[in-house]
Amino acid sequence: MKRAVLIVLVLSLVALPMFGASKQKLTTARCASLEHIAGGWRMVINCDQGKGAIFMLDAGKQYRGSGVFAGWSQEQMNATYQSLLPIENSRFELLQLG
Repeated sequence: MKRAVLIVLVLSLVALPMFGASKQKLTTARCASLEHIAGGWRMVINCDQGKGAIFMLDAGKQYRGSGVFAGWSQEQMNATYQSLLPIENSRFELLQLG
């Protein structure tokens, strides 16, 4: 009996992280909008898995996720947020007249 309980415990500890990791794979993720709101930056992201948002708080590098990103770790949200930021060296330039 003790051996059976131990086997079930070990299998559950191994299996649960695998189930959690599968929902955090994004495909065709694109930044729909990036705006400064009171207290931080809000990036709305569309992907094949659905829609969500990542909030980067102004006070430190802390992130909050909603929608698809609810329950993600700080490291995962940081990596996703940074990878979808617009590139500063784009070819598009605004003319400043005057």
